Amino acid sequence: MLCSMILRMVTYEFIISSAGAQKAHDPIRESLRRRLRDITEPILRDRIQPFVWARYPKAGAVCHSMIRRYLENERRSHDTHWDIPSYVSVVVSLDSTNQDFEGGFFVTTGNGEKSFIPLQKGDTVVHQSDLLHGVHVVSGERWSWAMWFQDSSDCSSAAENWWQAEAEEGDPVAQTLRAMRASTAMESWTWLKSAAQSGFPRAQLYFGKAHEDRAD
Repeated sequence: MLCSMILRMVTYEFIISSAGAQKAHDPIRESLRRRLRDITEPILRDRIQPFVWARYPKAGAVCHSMIRRYLENERRSHDTHWDIPSYVSVVVSLDSTNQDFEGGFFVTTGNGEKSFIPLQKGDTVVHQSDLLHGVHVVSGERWSWAMWFQDSSDCSSAAENWWQAEAEEGDPVAQTLRAMRASTAMESWTWLKSAAQSGFPRAQLYFGKAHEDRAD
């Protein structure tokens, strides 16, 4: 019933709660949002948060929670990416691979090869934001519940400081993430340049685009 109500709304995702997104406070959708919170908050409190906090002791509050959909004749892919606003991400599958859809959630090293994870209804992926991943639905419909944790209890994290030690030690993934979260263009340029020079293909792609934008 709730999915059918979301289905009638023009959206690729329905925000249940968010510390920052203005559309999370749209009064037109607040009634449905409350109903979804009634369902999801006990699961979050009793099952998801204890697991995340045990696995990632620095994790804090869930600062963004949403239902995402991939429907026929609508969005079918969420291309390879990192979850930049997230310290720890959680994705709960609301349907099943090879029954409701083909394809789905994949992980990759960025070399073009994708490893699909055959999630069944209720299966959950927990990862930090250095995991390069995406979604591609070949056929059928896919629904999921996604959450982004920060490393603070009040969603006031300084995300630009995440992975600082790893970046300074020369980890190109950490350097690229630092670049994407940087507060200034110069800081972003510096980290991207370092990551690109290490031979990390995705950093080289971003650095090339940044160089092109500078030239313009």
